Amino acid sequence: MLPKPIYWYRFLKYGVDFTPNESLKSRGVDKLLSYLNINKSNAMAIGDDVQDISMFEAVEYSVCMENGNPEAKKYAKYRAKDIRKSGVKLILQKFEII
Repeated sequence: MLPKPIYWYRFLKYGVDFTPNESLKSRGVDKLLSYLNINKSNAMAIGDDVQDISMFEAVEYSVCMENGNPEAKKYAKYRAKDIRKSGVKLILQKFEII
């Protein structure tokens, strides 16, 4: 018997995760920022799919990969080049993080 309620998250065209707990990346980001005593105005999140939207809303600098899901791109303030073209490295360099 499955526990109730069941939450689901699409991560690929045909990929879906089912969990008994609501899983929002923003909660993890909030806890990490609090633990490290970092203000969200100084934080960046990089993602590529709809499960990253809550994370984008939890920080000031939200970045979606060029090869990311079109829906996720709507919520990100910035774009990074395709992951296969060193997108993460280049966006971190652009913001002088590395």
